[in-house]
Parts: sequence; structure tokens; C-alpha cells
Amino acid sequence: MAHTTRQLPPRPPFPPAAAVGGRGRVAWLLRVNRVLGARGSDVSLPAFADAFAGGSYGRPVSVSALSRWETGQVPVPAAAVSRYEELLGLPRDLLLTTARTTLRYLATSALTRPPLSRAGKGAEAAADRAQELMEQALSRDLMRGEDWTGLTETLCEIDRFALLPASVWTQLTERLVAEMVIADDVPWMARFEALNRLLNHPRGARHAIAVCASLARDGSNYAATEVICALDNTAHPDATSRVLAELGRPSGQRALEGAVMASIRKVGYRHFTPPQLRQLAHAVREIGPEWDLFGQVQALSNVLYELPGAVPAERNRPGPYPASVRDPRAEPTVPGRLRAAPSGLLPHLPPTELAGVARRVLRHARRAKGPDRTDATLSLLVTEMFCHPVFDVRLHTSLLLAATPYRAPLADAAVAELSHPRIAATVSCALPVLGALRIIGDVAHRPSVERLALASGLPRATVSAAVHSLGHIDADPGDDAFFTQALTHYARQWGNRRDPAAATTLSGLVYAMGRAGRTDLLRDVRDHAEHPLTARQTAAWWLNLSARTRASSLT
Repeated sequence: MAHTTRQLPPRPPFPPAAAVGGRGRVAWLLRVNRVLGARGSDVSLPAFADAFAGGSYGRPVSVSALSRWETGQVPVPAAAVSRYEELLGLPRDLLLTTARTTLRYLATSALTRPPLSRAGKGAEAAADRAQELMEQALSRDLMRGEDWTGLTETLCEIDRFALLPASVWTQLTERLVAEMVIADDVPWMARFEALNRLLNHPRGARHAIAVCASLARDGSNYAATEVICALDNTAHPDATSRVLAELGRPSGQRALEGAVMASIRKVGYRHFTPPQLRQLAHAVREIGPEWDLFGQVQALSNVLYELPGAVPAERNRPGPYPASVRDPRAEPTVPGRLRAAPSGLLPHLPPTELAGVARRVLRHARRAKGPDRTDATLSLLVTEMFCHPVFDVRLHTSLLLAATPYRAPLADAAVAELSHPRIAATVSCALPVLGALRIIGDVAHRPSVERLALASGLPRATVSAAVHSLGHIDADPGDDAFFTQALTHYARQWGNRRDPAAATTLSGLVYAMGRAGRTDLLRDVRDHAEHPLTARQTAAWWLNLSARTRASSLT
């Protein structure tokens, strides 16, 4: 059969995630908070420099030093980031934790040393403090996010902790992850960064990986996506094997989603060996479209296709991958590299409708905040938050924007977009907007998402995403009406048709109930035999959480 040459499709019409690198994003974060913050006296760079000495930063700084930090010419010290928080009246660790998360995520390879670390100064004192924090973590005492930061940074820096017993590494990780999966905002970021440090520790990594894998295998754990996706940042072979295992024989839909998302980044970090790349390609080919609610299987396929050395091959064979990929006995043409045919693997181009959403939201945010109307970085970030094909990139961009004064106007505009029936009914538009709202939204935006969760006539993927988002948007403590109505609605759908989609949505609803502290409704779900098993297991998991874990996750 004759083969025709097929041109590679065009690149997406926006820069890649690293077009503004980690340092540049941290610089922008500091600048917009100073320029657009609530305290007008802090806007002037000279006035800010005059007030800088004190608090977390005990020495004077010049205007030129501040300028270099805010333009990304030089890295900013951790203590200086904390001083920005103090002078601007921001919540403790909001900027610092966001900066750490951004730098770690956009690193070109998995980091062996935590970014913006405060460890290493006064090593003996730091070791003593770490010993206290370790005893605290292994006890029933409260653990704050900054406690986990201090403990895990010191574990990475000081050799004396390298030979801890396996049981200690396991207990530390189990408690950390239990708090992380029910935390939100800064408490979540602090714990997620702490987990990343353990996952990259030379002695603790395999124990941390084992804990994540065990949690993913637990059918009651609605956060399986989160704990498997966390394995993307470690090159440890156990993590790579675990991700491939979840792709080949997933413990559930949530674990499979996490494995797909982790694979996107692990391919970029070259964590897979050539045989594992072929195994990965085969696994991706076997995933049915019904599993790809968030478009991440397609995104992973695109990443595999765009690997250096990939060439079109054997287009007459069924499926998107050539025999050299499907057959483990065959070797690829280019040693160590995957080759894949482009059929069905066109890179994601944001729909015109979604690009319009991004433009309108950006316009509203600029209008609301006034200055920086020509800020190219803001334009890039808003476009990325809605239009980037990789869910994880959208998530981390949302976290960055949520730590700026743009958060409220961006969320207001996103909710306004969802009020248009055409946007809500278009999955490719509704899912990214709902994904952003789970980070930038607050209690004021919740009613709009609740209406989508109960709306009739919308695609199932949109409804499921709305319910999932409600697990991360603050709820009014005195309002049980939505949860009662939604529970009745989805329980009826499950009872009438034993619909798997209704079971998945019910599990997401139970997760949201747990995050909102609705223990009475959780008991009803757990004790009602007619509810799907996964929802009952998730309710039981929430009810079994200790008061210590719940209290710690809030700090």
C-alpha cells in the first residue's frame, strides 16, 4: 500500500507552560501583589524598600534589589518572600508556598533539593527542631503545614536522619497524605510539597511511594488521582512501575486518571525506559474514550507522539501505534525512543469558544484591577489556566493566580461564563472553567456550581466535574439544602438504572460532604445499603478520620 506524507499539525496558539519559567512566575507573583495589593502605601517600590527591613527579613534592601527580584533577574530568598507577606498583610505562607510549588513544578527535572528551602542554616539547631517535629508527627499532636515544611526540608538536608527505620518513614507519610487529601489552599500546597520532598528522599522515597500506591488501591479513597499523580515528580523506579501498573490494571477510574496525568510529566522527565515506553503506549491505546473525561489520555498520546525521534510508521495497521510499539519483542527504529503514527493523535487546539472564554475573563480581570493592563504574563497565565491541554498545568497555573489580587475578578468572570447555556453545555469549555473554579472560587461562587451539579440536560462530564469542584469550593456551614437535594437526586438515578456514572458522581458528592464536615449525611450514605459500594466506602473513610487529622489539615 502506498503511503502519503502527512504534515505535522500546527502547534497550539499559546506558549508552552515554561514560556515564563518558574523564577519569572515567582517574580510576577511578588510584583502584582505589591502593585495591586490592598495597601496603597506599599505600591511604591522606594517606600516598600524603606519598610522592608524587619520581621522575617532582618536587613535592609535597596530598590535595585527589589527590582531584580520582581523581574526575575536573581532568585528571591525564602525570608524575603515571607517579608512580602508581612508587609502586604497577606496570609502566612501564601506567597512562599505558592512560590515553592511553582518552582518545583516547572523545574526541568525532578528536584533533589527543595526550592526556597530554609534548612541548612544552623544545622544543629535545625536537626534538634526536626527531632521535635518528628515526635510531634508520630504523636496525636496537631501538625501545621509549616511544621511539615520544616520537618521534610531538614530530612532532606541533614544526613543523620537518613537511617530512620522503615516504619517511621511509613508512619510519617501516612499521616502526611491523610491530611493532604482533605486539605485545601495553602495547607494543601504545604503538604503536597512536603510529600514531594519525601518522594525524592534517597532513603524515604520507596516507603513514601508504597504508601501512595496502597492508598490508590483502596477503593474507598476518592483521592486516588491525587496520590498517584504525585508520583510524577520522582525518578525512583518503584514510582514508574506503580504508575504503569495502574495504567495496565487500574484500581479504579480515579487511580487511572492519576496514572495518566503522572505519565505525561514522567515522559518529559525521561523516567521511562524504552521497554516501559512501549508498555505505556500499549496501555494508552487500550484505554477507551469513556475513561477520558478530562482529555488527559489524548494529552498523553500527544506527548508520546511528539517525543524526539518519533516518526510516522505503518499507517495501514489498525490503531494509532505501530508494531514496534505494540510488540515488546520489536525494537524501535531510533534506540530508546518511541515512534508513533499520528492518526488520532492531533495536538490539542483550544476550541474557538474556549479561547473566547479566556479572552473575556482576562478582559474582566484587567478592567477590575486597573493597573498592568498590558501585562503579557497575566494574558499567558489566564490562557494557560483555561486552554492548556494538560490538566496539571492548568491546576498549577490556577494555584499561582489564586495567590494574587486577580483571584476574585477571575472567579467572578468564570462564573459569569458558566451562566451561558452554550458554555455550560460544551464539555470542552465547561470542564476547564470548573477546574479553575475549584481553585480560585470561594463560597460566593458556590451557588452557580451547585446549580450545574443539579441541572438537567447537561452532559454527564460537565455535571460530574461540577460535583467534583464542589469538594474544593468553600461551603456555607449552615446550608444543608444542596447536599440533601443532590443526594436524593443521584441516589434515585443510581436506584433506577444502576448507572455507573451516577455511582461516580455520588462518590464525588460524598467527598464534598466530607470536606464540608457533613457527618450526619455521611452516616446516612454509609448505612444505606442501596447506595453504591464505592460511595459507602468513601463515606466510611471520612467518618473514620481522626479529629487530629481533620484539625491538622486546616492549618
